[in-house]
Amino acid sequence: MRTIIFIYLYTSAAEAAEKAGMPQLDPSVWAPQIFWLIITFGFLYLVIWKVILPRLSDSIEQRNDHISDNLDEAKKVANEAEILNKSYEEIILKAKNEASKIILNNKKDINQKLFNIKKETEKIFDKKLKEVEKDINLMKKESITDVKKIALDLSDNIIFEMTGNKIDKKNIEDTIKEIIKNEQSRELN
Repeated sequence: MRTIIFIYLYTSAAEAAEKAGMPQLDPSVWAPQIFWLIITFGFLYLVIWKVILPRLSDSIEQRNDHISDNLDEAKKVANEAEILNKSYEEIILKAKNEASKIILNNKKDINQKLFNIKKETEKIFDKKLKEVEKDINLMKKESITDVKKIALDLSDNIIFEMTGNKIDKKNIEDTIKEIIKNEQSRELN
């Protein structure tokens, strides 16, 4: 039934087209149209197959080769950059280690030099201190001797002036020595 309806509609459409003036729908001219359709599309197929398609495939292949070459080059450059980065980091690490070793060695050398200078300075200071103490002790002894002489002479003169008698200088000297000893022991305490 469908077939009958289809044929009826088809033929009625063809008759209507024929009456309306549409020759492509006229079944009597379909054979030459189909012939020229096969020739035209066959020619287009051959041109596309033999001319356009090889050119397109070559172009696509060249583009793919170019892209893959660029990708390979990019991978190579990335690997080289990574290698350079690693070597750079190794160089920086070695430089840091060497710098810290140099700093440590210099620090040790400087500390040793400072220690030696400190020892020398202490020796010089101790030597100077001993010299100064020696000088002070010498001055003390000289001043004590001078004080003893002055005290002896002064005491002798005062006693003579007050009493008119001369006292033995040995007694005055012993008394002065005892007073000086008492003063020195008081200073030490």
